[in-house]
Amino acid sequence: MMRPVRQLYPMSRIGCVLFGLLLSAVAGYAQDLGSLGKQKPFAISGALNVTVDGYNNVQGRERLDPLAWTISGSPTLSIYGISLPIYVLINNQSRSLTGPYQQFGMSPTYKWIRVHAGYRNLSFSPYTLAGRLFLGGGIELTPGKLRLAAMYGQFEKAQPADSLRFVLADVPPPAPRFQRTGYAVKVGYGTANSFIDLIYFRAKDNVGSIRFPANTRIAPDENAVVGLSSQLTFLKHFTWSANLGISAYTRDIRRSENTDVLDQAPWLRTFIVPRTGTQVGYAGESSLSYSSTLLTMQLQVRQISAEYQSMGAYFFNNDLREITVSPSLVLLDGKVQVSGSYGYQQDNVSNLRPTTTTRQIGSANVTVQPNQVFSMLMSYSNYGTSQRGTERIIDTLKIQQVNQSVIIAPRLFFNGEAVQHTLSAFVSYQNANDVNTVSQVRTDFNNILANLNYAYTRPKERLSLTPGLSAIRNFVPGYNTQSFGATVIASKGFDKGKLNTSLSGNYYQNFYEGAANGYTLRTRLSGRYRPAGTHEFSLSVASTINQDKVVQSRNFTELFGQVGYGLSF
Repeated sequence: MMRPVRQLYPMSRIGCVLFGLLLSAVAGYAQDLGSLGKQKPFAISGALNVTVDGYNNVQGRERLDPLAWTISGSPTLSIYGISLPIYVLINNQSRSLTGPYQQFGMSPTYKWIRVHAGYRNLSFSPYTLAGRLFLGGGIELTPGKLRLAAMYGQFEKAQPADSLRFVLADVPPPAPRFQRTGYAVKVGYGTANSFIDLIYFRAKDNVGSIRFPANTRIAPDENAVVGLSSQLTFLKHFTWSANLGISAYTRDIRRSENTDVLDQAPWLRTFIVPRTGTQVGYAGESSLSYSSTLLTMQLQVRQISAEYQSMGAYFFNNDLREITVSPSLVLLDGKVQVSGSYGYQQDNVSNLRPTTTTRQIGSANVTVQPNQVFSMLMSYSNYGTSQRGTERIIDTLKIQQVNQSVIIAPRLFFNGEAVQHTLSAFVSYQNANDVNTVSQVRTDFNNILANLNYAYTRPKERLSLTPGLSAIRNFVPGYNTQSFGATVIASKGFDKGKLNTSLSGNYYQNFYEGAANGYTLRTRLSGRYRPAGTHEFSLSVASTINQDKVVQSRNFTELFGQVGYGLSF
């Protein structure tokens, strides 16, 4: 195998680092003109960690390397108040170096003017420009109640279909793509609590950016989006918000013009040339919320058509409709808090599929804390999925499921001057019920998890002891397993916290179809010593023994060890 090309030219990589740091330093003068005199010209901080791992397989298949080492560092350079984090990782298998010189950007601000340069991500609204990373520039102006913004940049860098450097490196090349550039403009009026914004976004692939596309399915696209974003706060406790978007997306701009595709929205011809591959999509959401000291309530409605896309956003769950109600209530001077939500979701809102799937999601949470000694959390959730169609659905393919979850977690805490006692429990029940008689043998599932833990703590002596019991039962058609076990964790600090040690162990007895099926035993001894504020030494030794009477390949005994050193500067 040939050595990757990136290792054949180390000076080019070093040059990129030096150039990036120089660019960062120059840009730092424009970040905060008012406070440059108070900043240090140059400073460095961060951490360096070195670890050596040892592994010994006593029984069973060997899973790890007998010896492994890792050197990692996260230095942060500061040039006139501009932080430049860098991460370095070197181990026995790989090397990596990342830093701000690869995707550097800045956003200096002066009064009501903010300028963006380099790699930036801006959000004008959820359905237009919504946080997509770009390389370019932008500006935001907020004089008084005016809200003006604009940006232009590259959203995708051209990737040739057959790159020689990947062939020489003997690694799979990335998928080819066209260079994609775009711009967005926002015009609005209002404040942070009440405003209305109009947004226009446009992006297009450069046909000439790829000379020989190897994959004929790769085609240059084009997109134009018109959006509205608004929010209104009224009567002190009420807030109404809305976000709308209309998108015209053309797949393959090399196709011939076709004005008929925009019959539903002919005004979009002002923004984009309609072609045979142009599709129009709609997206919108609106919410009304009420908020007070004791009660919070929100109603949200969202609908996105199947054709909706925006090159200014990464991803949309489209072709769906959602309705969600989320209440929250505070009772008895905050001693009881009740919250919940109910949602209805439906796909196929564009009626392009033969079937429609609906989901109903409900949840309720109750937190009770009458005093400092007792508290309890109770939670319930229910998720239902069903399917219907205009034609008869074959019974063996029909989807109809109900998933339920219940959690109860009480806690007792006794706080003394010298000793603290904590008794906590956790019980969880999960159920997946498939109504389809054909698929339920593979998807029906019931799980019960229960934990009981006690913690004995002496804070002044830095001593704690935590024993616990646990049980797990899984019920699956034709395959039932159970595990019952005990855990104990002990920790002790010495020399005013400079040395901290811990010892833990847990044992699980496993059962299969009601019969004993082996056990799992884990132990671990570890210690950390910090002689000074900048140095730290660590040592840990662990073992795992697993015995399985049914599957012999699961029988193994392993020993682990790790030595580490850390430096903070």
